[in-house]
Amino acid sequence: MFIVNPFNAETDCLKAPLVTDEAAAELEMIDLCEEDQLKPAFREGTTEFWKSVPVEKYPNVKQAALKILSMFGSTYVCKSMFSTLKHVKSKHRSVLTDTHSPFSKKTWDTCAVVGNGGILTNSSCGNAIDSAQFVIRCNLPPLGNGYEKHVGVKTDFVTANPSIFAENYGALMESRRPFAESLHSYGNSLLLLPAFSYSTNTPVSLRAFYTIKDFENTIKPVFLNPEYVESLNLFWHSWGLTEVRLSTGFTMVSLALELCTNVDLYGFWPFNTHPYGFHNLNNHYYDDRQPKKKVHAMPTEFELLLQLHSQGILRLHLGDCQPGGT
Repeated sequence: MFIVNPFNAETDCLKAPLVTDEAAAELEMIDLCEEDQLKPAFREGTTEFWKSVPVEKYPNVKQAALKILSMFGSTYVCKSMFSTLKHVKSKHRSVLTDTHSPFSKKTWDTCAVVGNGGILTNSSCGNAIDSAQFVIRCNLPPLGNGYEKHVGVKTDFVTANPSIFAENYGALMESRRPFAESLHSYGNSLLLLPAFSYSTNTPVSLRAFYTIKDFENTIKPVFLNPEYVESLNLFWHSWGLTEVRLSTGFTMVSLALELCTNVDLYGFWPFNTHPYGFHNLNNHYYDDRQPKKKVHAMPTEFELLLQLHSQGILRLHLGDCQPGGT
């Protein structure tokens, strides 16, 4: 399922790259994106860069890229045609994509977006979170082992970071059953896979997709339309966010603002000291793994969330919930 903007966003027909050996070109593209010396130039997508790519190492990609550049005279066309952010492989399109949003233009009155911040520890917010009509969670968080009192269990939409596949499930290269069984906690929710955030995420996301299909999980894998993600980045950049890419949590907040009349945020606190108790906090309610500071600008995002809270656009919950979960 391909998620488009729920508010009448239409997508162009996604075309496969114009190369003779499609599989070989895809492998070359993934390898090319990881070349440390070429990364800066690759992001710029300049004609000079494509001319400098060694033909002996990347014959398929270079041939097609230069052909498009010469035809259209545009580096943007080259970038849009060859980045995995811009296309779905034709051999997967029939099973991976759908031109309709799974939300069917439906909106909810109350939605909860649950970050994984350590501020949720001992917060007793589980009931408040579960009372929302639509609950969004990030990065396949643990919901059992006593956490349910503080973070709830209801899940309608959950995301998965690529690091989870690598660190917890061996990138799904061998046994896939542990991953399939771990999804039972999320019932029949929608699972957002990061197939098009970076080209290197595509293979493992496809393995996750087929694992879900093979094991007949009730969870439903979905993908964000790359055009929607690009538009979202441009929109928030106009508000002052200049980070490399938006965090998963902030992206989910943005999605909730489109789908929901009233949006409540829990677990969004990027600091290691509690705002009221002033005691130390772990980064997450379940571990203390630190964020990638070079990629995300958490304090900057949080400042913007505070601004949206002060304007009444959303409600940011920073204290413990009252007995009864409110």
